[in-house]
Amino acid sequence: MDHRVDRHVERNGTRIDNADSSGVSGRLGVRVFGHDMRAGNIVQPYMAVNWLRGMRASTLEFNGETLGADVPRDRYEVQAGAELTLGQRWSAWGGMSVQRGAYDYRNVGGQLGMRARW
Repeated sequence: MDHRVDRHVERNGTRIDNADSSGVSGRLGVRVFGHDMRAGNIVQPYMAVNWLRGMRASTLEFNGETLGADVPRDRYEVQAGAELTLGQRWSAWGGMSVQRGAYDYRNVGGQLGMRARW
């Protein structure tokens, strides 16, 4: 990943610069799926376990003061969710994830969505 932007100056005069916006990240994991048929719809639950590794934290500078996202280099993630097929064109999906890492790092997330095929 390499992200570069020009300096931004807000109306109040605050200067925003990139202090560090590049690095390498990776993920290694396993994901298992299941199948269940109910009332003509197909439910596909899943569970995943991942090891996430990043090289650098993202930082920005505000008038020379650095603000960083202190994310540990190694994080471990558990995900669970399901996709529900609603006929031939539509499906709905949702999932939750929890990441843990050094220094009591924790990140909890969730997603919901609809998909249409044509």
